[in-house]
Amino acid sequence: MIRINDDEDEDEDRDDNEIRSMMIRDGSSKHDVDSSTSDSFESLSVKDCIYRGEGNANIVVSLPHEQKVIRFRKSLPRETLPDNNDDDDDDDDDDDDEKIRVKREVEFVRHVVSGYLGSYVEIPEIVRYDAKDVSKLLEIIRQFRPEKRKYKKKVKRYAMKMQDYVFLPSKFAKLDPDSFKSKSTFAVEIKPKQGYQRKEEQRLQKCPYCLAQYYKLKKKVIDDRSSYCPFDLFSGDEKRMKGAIECLLRSPQNNLKIFKDGTIVYDHEFSTNDLETVLNDCYQTVDICTKETTVNLFSNLICAILLHSYPQCKRSELTQAMFERNRFYHISERDSQVIRDTNEKLISKTKKLFYLVQERCKRECNNLPKNCVLERILSMQRLPYVEHEDSNGNRADNWSSTDSKIRENIELIKSTNRWKENFSCYNEECIDKSNNKIVEYNSDRTSSNIINKDLIALQNYLLFCTARDCSILITFRQLKPEALLSVPQEYVIKISEDLCFLTSVNVSDLDPKSMHSIERHRQRDINILDAVISILKEELSLNDHQ
Repeated sequence: MIRINDDEDEDEDRDDNEIRSMMIRDGSSKHDVDSSTSDSFESLSVKDCIYRGEGNANIVVSLPHEQKVIRFRKSLPRETLPDNNDDDDDDDDDDDDEKIRVKREVEFVRHVVSGYLGSYVEIPEIVRYDAKDVSKLLEIIRQFRPEKRKYKKKVKRYAMKMQDYVFLPSKFAKLDPDSFKSKSTFAVEIKPKQGYQRKEEQRLQKCPYCLAQYYKLKKKVIDDRSSYCPFDLFSGDEKRMKGAIECLLRSPQNNLKIFKDGTIVYDHEFSTNDLETVLNDCYQTVDICTKETTVNLFSNLICAILLHSYPQCKRSELTQAMFERNRFYHISERDSQVIRDTNEKLISKTKKLFYLVQERCKRECNNLPKNCVLERILSMQRLPYVEHEDSNGNRADNWSSTDSKIRENIELIKSTNRWKENFSCYNEECIDKSNNKIVEYNSDRTSSNIINKDLIALQNYLLFCTARDCSILITFRQLKPEALLSVPQEYVIKISEDLCFLTSVNVSDLDPKSMHSIERHRQRDINILDAVISILKEELSLNDHQ
């Protein structure tokens, strides 16, 4: 399978196209939670909440006074839920299943994702509403929900509570307000998408994201293709990175949003004519800035933040070994065979058409600074392709390494990843829930249907999908130059003598991916190629007649 899909339409994705704010002012209530679900819990109030938005799988509500967000899981088509109006708040089978699911997602972030992203990710809390409060909340926000989302009328009672990354972290709350030149905090959300593709998969001139633009155009999801390319953003070349940011500003689609004090002030629903005002508002300067100047200043700031190596908390030996393992990016012979699954005729036709239109993505890249957010994300995106190099310099692929820590990491991923929703292992047996078929499983020897290296390859692919669909939240507030020494220097970005910012970076949208998504990926790859061929033929035919 040649991975060319852009997954904004998946069940797991929160496209957040309709994020708009409204205030919910209602009574407060307290909610209990099962202490076995997490180490720490607190009561949850719906008073003074803000409806932040929703995608296909979740509804997000923010708590402005706490600077937190609550994410409620919506009912999926294949699921049934107890009525949110039900008076019976006792735990039932569905509640137990949901509690397990939420706990699994939190543990996935705690034990797997944080091993790669370090301090760029915070561990969510688990909270629980009772059915009446959930029903009341949904009733209040219904009028603000997009029409295409309203058919999902119920949500799960267990939810995840996490830091609202559009604000600076609470650790900065005690700083002197006089240190800041700006009264407002700004945040930029970027969905960078896939920024790495091994040589064997570069069979077409365009990268996966740019190919998917043709599919969106064919489906009339967009009016024009974006000139943004993720490979430019991940390149480590400042000129290309700034160019990528400028492309996002011109065509945000679902890949860029700008917030001011928690409210969206620019995204794909705004006019580009609004952009100059928004960017001028980001920094207080005595100079009168033209649109070109403001775009340049903004791109310089975002690029500097993306390349900055922020402090990392000390990782456990287990997560440290997991992360260091994946700093080695060698291609295994076995892995290079995967690409042959995609329809060869479609690949050939597409390649010839791109040759005729002379379009190509630039995939050359520099080394990103160690521990910057892009380098951390790339470590996960490269997961399906890595080999391990031991301390003696010997290359051993990650299926057969005898390194005890690596094997611990493998067991950890196996125990927390979402593949277990479909495969449950008991001792030597593995039950495939999709068809109730029992196959032999043993980590030390191969079986007739499932072998350890295939299982790890599957897990790595799903982790790659998580990293490909994540969001980067960049938060900043302008400082007074004379106050620089009074704030933590490791969080300061200075782009000129007068323009200094206190900054923070986090990564969100890190849910484990379902195995059900893999077949959709394969089909969407084919759909994308069909769309590319169709549109390029139309363009070439039009040029011939002109």
